[in-house]
Amino acid sequence: TDVISNILMCIWNGADFVDPNQPINRMSRKIPADLQALNRLLTKSSTPFFYDQPEPTLADYFVLEALTATRDYYVKLLPNESDRQALERLEKVMKERAGLKNYFESGRLFKRFTGSPK
Repeated sequence: TDVISNILMCIWNGADFVDPNQPINRMSRKIPADLQALNRLLTKSSTPFFYDQPEPTLADYFVLEALTATRDYYVKLLPNESDRQALERLEKVMKERAGLKNYFESGRLFKRFTGSPK
């Protein structure tokens, strides 16, 4: 998704969100706005998943990855709590699925984006 590519661009460019003169700082507005848009779309669904589906689609997995990556990279890039409630509900439901639950609980998630120990 666009959010994931923006986060990766911030990582590889060593984004400094403190310095307002850095051009990459526009991402500190774009990423939360993109997540808010996804949250709005998700609130229109009658199920916890996108497209009113009873089971997750590929979109749900991509959005879970975007939300997780944003939180892990820089929590301040998340939208306000009221603007991410549907996303957090999706995250909770997705993490209850057997395969994902095992993945997150068994510590197989890399501690760093690159998987590098340094």
